Amino acid sequence: MISTNISALALTAVLSTSLVLSGCGDKNKSKSVANEVKIEEIAVRKVDNAQAERALAALSMKDSGSGILSWSGKSGDSGNYTFNNVVIQGEDADDEPMKIETLELQGAHMQGDLVAFDVITMNNMSTTDDDANVKIKKLALIKPSPTISNEIAKAFGGDDKAFEDVDGEFSIGGFDMVGLDVAGDDGKITMDKFLFGAAEDNTGVFTLKNLNMDIQEDEDVKLSLGSIDVTGVNIEKYKGLVTESFKSGKNGEEIGEEAMKKIMNSMNPYAPDYKNFSLKDFDMDIAGLTVDVASVDGQTTSKNGITTITQNTSPMIITPPADGGKKEMQQFTTALNDMGYERLVFQSSSKSILDEARDSVEVIDSYLDMEDGFKLNFDYSLNGVKELMEKATALSANNAAATNPLAAMEMLSSMTVSKARIAFQDKSIVDRSFKFAAKQQGTEVDMLKNSAKAGLAFLPMMAKDPAQQTLAMEASQALGSFLDNSGTLVIEMNPPTPVDMGAVTSGAQQGNFDVSTLGLSIRAE
Repeated sequence: MISTNISALALTAVLSTSLVLSGCGDKNKSKSVANEVKIEEIAVRKVDNAQAERALAALSMKDSGSGILSWSGKSGDSGNYTFNNVVIQGEDADDEPMKIETLELQGAHMQGDLVAFDVITMNNMSTTDDDANVKIKKLALIKPSPTISNEIAKAFGGDDKAFEDVDGEFSIGGFDMVGLDVAGDDGKITMDKFLFGAAEDNTGVFTLKNLNMDIQEDEDVKLSLGSIDVTGVNIEKYKGLVTESFKSGKNGEEIGEEAMKKIMNSMNPYAPDYKNFSLKDFDMDIAGLTVDVASVDGQTTSKNGITTITQNTSPMIITPPADGGKKEMQQFTTALNDMGYERLVFQSSSKSILDEARDSVEVIDSYLDMEDGFKLNFDYSLNGVKELMEKATALSANNAAATNPLAAMEMLSSMTVSKARIAFQDKSIVDRSFKFAAKQQGTEVDMLKNSAKAGLAFLPMMAKDPAQQTLAMEASQALGSFLDNSGTLVIEMNPPTPVDMGAVTSGAQQGNFDVSTLGLSIRAE
């Protein structure tokens, strides 16, 4: 089955992810050229032949067949070698071996008692496993840490417990896979390129090109992705996550409280995840339901301590099966048709302004737009996000939140809201929804609207004080007008002083919160 082979490939992908999250301090790093992510070639290292021979022996690559690798020819010296017609045989002699046309080992040397190398590249790999044929044109592992190099050496030597109990730096300097082709009885997967690397400014880069999946199991699933390109990936932000996850997970353990504290302390919310992000041409078909995304783009810029992050999706199209689909899909298809939609089309955009010195996050000019449906604009301003995370980390490490509710409230009090605004513009979704509901209930649209407005009239009666009553009356009138005339419903929060979220939560629980402190207003435009 393809799923068996994909699990191994997924493990390879996870291993490569440690590059971006763990990093490598080598001077030979990657860079983006002409908007294409590339990894620079590693300079050839000349190694003393005696030391190189020790490294080859440690890797079970000195003599053909000394480990799980055998070959028909070998050339090179000084730590740089090429092996021809390589065969890798698993522990079970009945398993189909992996065949490699050429294997290139670059910079094989010793670091004390540990074997290390600069690059290992396998060209034109092929194997068969569980009725699936796997081919890879090129797979290169670049600058693995000595910890990883020695686990690879164990695996090449036939140790089936390699990578099971690893202690040490778990990082690589790059990973490059080209021309993946997996074909089996239940489907096919192809990918042109998958690459991770470290850039000259000590940030990470990532690219994936032309991924295609066609799987036939319980549901037919087809997926294609034109490209993902990311530059300026924040290696340091996630370094703690990978390191502690690997240490805790190697024996099947959960991440402990101290490890979690280290992770949270390294993940500064004001440190952006990337400089540039681009996803192009994503298409997915699950049993006839299609999801198509033309592009998702993100950009981060920083100036004078202020970081601005913009993200755009344009557009995302969801289309139900033309024939209604299987039973579980038919209800969704019917509902869309009853509302007058053949498909759903969404676009979105957001802009965030981060100021670490002020510990503030401001979201502006942001929206979610549904074609022939609605447009939801939103913006807000928060303070104390970093302080909140720091207190949350401390509470988690000390288990204080579970034993002291007041501590949790104090944590929430770290964050305040200065302002917030939501504007919901109706572009036919309200009328379509009432028509759909009326058809479902066998009644008329006007009757449903009148019933909804009658319910709104009871809102002021539920108020517990004059401030709540004023707000409830305002909401009732605005919603009633919105139902009658469509337009835009606006909810704004402009408090005279920033709102303490801990006080809001505590007041809501006790039922005595003064809503007038929120500066709320609700109106229809």
